Order: sequence, then C-alpha cells, then structure tokens
Amino acid sequence: MKATFTSTLLLILLSACSQKEEVKLGCDCEGPTENIVQNALAIHNISGVRILGDSTSQGRYAMYCDPKVIDGKTIITQDTVNVSGKIRPVRNYGDWNYNDRIEVTEIRKK
Repeated sequence: MKATFTSTLLLILLSACSQKEEVKLGCDCEGPTENIVQNALAIHNISGVRILGDSTSQGRYAMYCDPKVIDGKTIITQDTVNVSGKIRPVRNYGDWNYNDRIEVTEIRKK
C-alpha cells in the first residue's frame, strides 16, 4: 500500500514537472491593435519608447513586445528614434497596471 502511494505520488510529481509553460515576452502583445504608428518620432528608454511625433499616440510610453528588437542596433537610452509598429492598449491585472505595448515593425536612430 505504501509503495503504491509513493509510486503514484512520484508519478504525479514527475508529470507536473515535465509540463513547463512557455514564457512569452511582452505580455498582451497578441491583444487587439489600438493604433498603428508609422515612422513616429520617439525617445528610446531601455525597454520601450516615449512617442512624441504621432498625433494619436503622442506622449504615450509603450514597452517593446520583444525587447530584443534593438539588439544589434546602435541605439542607447535617451536616443531619438523613428519607430513604426502596432500599439497594444494598457492592461489591468488586479493591482497591476501595465504600460501600452508596441509591436515594432521598424526602429532606427534619427
């Protein structure tokens, strides 16, 4: 009886550990598009951009859906950039408010 219980418990633990969830970068980037920015003037700030030159998104801060979007580019914090992409709206989860997200299609230093 004890051996059966131990075997069952071990089997449950092993199967639970083998079912790993894939972590997605940029929460909610699969959500609806609120706005599309084209070649908008913005300020790059580590994990996102402050959009300056787009009439419908001006002043908004949007975090990158994929933070690796600037890998290999010579863009550093506080650089002025031109950015194009899809803006995903703010999401609220309990006590947490998440910034807008931007799915970047193009970004380049101005």
